[in-house]
Order: sequence, then C-alpha cells, then structure tokens
Amino acid sequence: MAELDERLLRWLPHRPPMLLLDRVLEISAETATAIVSITAESPFYLASLGGVPSCIGLEYMGQTAALCDGWQREQGMVEPTIGFFLGCRSFTAHTDHFALGDSLKIRAWGATFVGNHLVNFSCAIYGASNGSELATGSLSALLKPVEELSL
Repeated sequence: MAELDERLLRWLPHRPPMLLLDRVLEISAETATAIVSITAESPFYLASLGGVPSCIGLEYMGQTAALCDGWQREQGMVEPTIGFFLGCRSFTAHTDHFALGDSLKIRAWGATFVGNHLVNFSCAIYGASNGSELATGSLSALLKPVEELSL
C-alpha cells in the first residue's frame, strides 16, 4: 500500500477507509490533480471484478474537487465550509472497472461558482501511465459555512 500524502489529511475531511485518494499531484484554488492506485486493499475492490467498479470514479472526482476548498481554507482564502454533493451531470465511464494495478490520475478543474454557495467542477479520470481517458463528469456541490450548520 502506498504511503498516504499527509496533505490529503489537511485538505479533506475524509479519513481511511473512506479517504480514497493516495496523493496530490497539483493544487490551486480552481484545479486539483490526484493519484489513486488500485490494489486488492483499495476500498470497493471486488475480486470477482478484478478491480474497483468505475462508478466509484464519481467519489474519486468529488474528493479531488474538494481538495481545492481545503487548499483555499489553508491559504486563508475562504472560511471553513462543509461541502454537500448535489449531483453529477454527464458522468461517462469508458470502462466498467478500474483494474488491479492501475494507477489513475484524477483531475478536477474550472471551479465555477453560482452565487456564494454553489460550485461546479469539470472532472476526468485518466490512466496515469498512458493518459487514456477512463471517465468524465461534471459535479455540483453546495458549500455551507460551518457556523451556519447546526450539527
């Protein structure tokens, strides 16, 4: 199992086993790129499939997009928020699963804000070794300031 990139723990609220990303490649206020390596220990790995179902790519995309908010918060650019996944438009997978041994490069870009609380990201998953496009989608999330929540 790959060593966990400690920046993920700073920028995301997720913790193992639901922290699905392995490391951050690049980060800015509007773009993030992360790596996921598919192993037999990966969450959602199915031996009968020989990998992770491609629908889990939606969560890989969501966690990658969420990195931008965590990075912005650490830079003092935004107040702490909780992100609520609202939906995905046009999720397309070009494979039924991500195979054992695959290394995936997940990219989220073009953060577009609608008002103060709605954000949209374009996302894609590529084979890290050959750059082939494995999945694409557009995500929407609602960002609520922590102080506005009564948990």
